[in-house]
Amino acid sequence: MSSKFSSGQRSRSRARQLAAPAEVETFESRLLLTTTPTILAPTGTIQTDALVNNTPATVEFRWAAVDNAVSYDLWVSSLNSFERVLLQRNIAANTLTVPVTDLAQGGMRVWARANLLDGTQSAWSAGGDFQLKANPVLTGPTGISARRLTSDSTPVISWDAPLGNRGYQIWLVDVTRTAEQVAAATALNQTTQGISVSDTFFVQNDPAGTEIRSFEIPNTLAMGRYRVWVRAQNTLGTYTPWSEPLEFDVGPQPENLTPDSANPGDPPIQTFQDQPRFAWDAVANATDYDVWVQKRGTANPFFRRIVPANGLGTQSTQVIQSELKTPILENFNDVVDKAEIPLLDTFGKSVPVTLPDGIYDFWVRAVYRSAEFPDTVAPIFGAWSEAGSFQAVKPVTSFQGSLTWNARPGVTHYDVYLIRNGETAPLFRRVIRQMVQANSQRWSISLCPENPFWKTSTVLWKLQRRSPTTLSETP
Repeated sequence: MSSKFSSGQRSRSRARQLAAPAEVETFESRLLLTTTPTILAPTGTIQTDALVNNTPATVEFRWAAVDNAVSYDLWVSSLNSFERVLLQRNIAANTLTVPVTDLAQGGMRVWARANLLDGTQSAWSAGGDFQLKANPVLTGPTGISARRLTSDSTPVISWDAPLGNRGYQIWLVDVTRTAEQVAAATALNQTTQGISVSDTFFVQNDPAGTEIRSFEIPNTLAMGRYRVWVRAQNTLGTYTPWSEPLEFDVGPQPENLTPDSANPGDPPIQTFQDQPRFAWDAVANATDYDVWVQKRGTANPFFRRIVPANGLGTQSTQVIQSELKTPILENFNDVVDKAEIPLLDTFGKSVPVTLPDGIYDFWVRAVYRSAEFPDTVAPIFGAWSEAGSFQAVKPVTSFQGSLTWNARPGVTHYDVYLIRNGETAPLFRRVIRQMVQANSQRWSISLCPENPFWKTSTVLWKLQRRSPTTLSETP
């Protein structure tokens, strides 16, 4: 019995000895597993612009991989406001690239944790600290062409920047007026140092947390060229460097062009004039206007000329003949030839061009040129107006028509109207007394050259028969 007992004990002892190496190996393997991430990047100070080549600059977050991890969570907080800036869950890799515009200005702390294969999560890593110093980058005003031409006289300045700034300072310089003052000082041999026509504005972020990225200039800007900078102030009161400057031009569109149809999309209005006068509302500070007239269906302007402003609320011009007896076409090559010089009559007045029948479009834009220093201060060309459209139709300068009708019993008077088709105001009106012995009446009218607005194809005869007690002022 003792030998059997002894043998059984040895067997169990051997069994335990055989199992022990496997258990020890598993325990040691678990000790060797990486169970908590370690923050590797970013570190130190990151100095950058908020945008690089019109794309937000980025920060790469990187941490040591964890065994058996299927994904990671990343937490970023501001060391200035102590608020969470970023929480990104279920990141497949052990890196994450984040635009600086989604991060906070100043110090930040980063933590990461692993989501494990068995459904559990590791502890959060030790925090990793870094500094972000990102200068704001201007993105507006937007506008036409590389000059960023805007017709808005109170333009909106916009920029990109990281989160968490206290506010932004904007510095706006009137380049045109500054250049004029510099030119004036230079002409008088005076110093030009410190000459600047400028304004500064401070825009504060909403304490509730609304991030501001734009500001509408409160002053109405004169037509001209402007340069703007912006810089951020963090919650400690420290400013970033000034951004790179952004230049833009202000040039409002002329409005209310005539002749033109009343509503967009309507057929071009018929002028019944072959020497029409073009008119538009004046633009503040404009010294001239660039007028472009083009016949519909052609590729080149029929007439183009720089017209001086007349100082009135409404500006106007006609298509003027050149010394070549062709419509003036200015070529802007700084050489004035006969095609650009107006033809004058014996009274010294410009001679208008008689337009061939057809449909025309015309545009106008305002121009600012320095009166005193046109050679040193760059001219500013504003935005082109919307097109004005019209149909030139030769006027009828003489027209006679007759109308007859049979007398009606009991009628004492006839009220006769001549009305243009589609209108209600009479061109001609006459009340004719009925003669007892007459059974018809005849009348005629001639349109004089001073009132050449009617065309035979659009005239409507209209006869109204009324007694004297029912005569009215309109049909």
